Amino acid sequence: MNVPGCTAYLAIPTDNHPVVEQNNLRERAVVKNSNCDYMGVITGVDHTRCGCCGGYKIEINGQTFLTDHIPNFEEILGPAEDREFPIPIYLDYEKAEQCSYRRIIITCIEKRE
Repeated sequence: MNVPGCTAYLAIPTDNHPVVEQNNLRERAVVKNSNCDYMGVITGVDHTRCGCCGGYKIEINGQTFLTDHIPNFEEILGPAEDREFPIPIYLDYEKAEQCSYRRIIITCIEKRE
């Protein structure tokens, strides 16, 4: 399928972005000092422009997902000039309604040291 202005379009799941059930992606973090239950890593930014592309890349259990919004953005990522990826985090999340095989909504996030 061609999408105008899109350099990459993912119409079906691939090895890099498999269809997953939400419960299968969750690996509970054993963390006493965190309000969030899961571990992940912000690995960078996807600058691709298309329907299900773009946003921050979050790795959870070896699978990469995208999100448009990071709560507490400055606290987690720091100033742009000082930002270095990867950034280890604790998080809670849910699958986004659109593009749910690769997009998540972060509901809790804390930086891991």
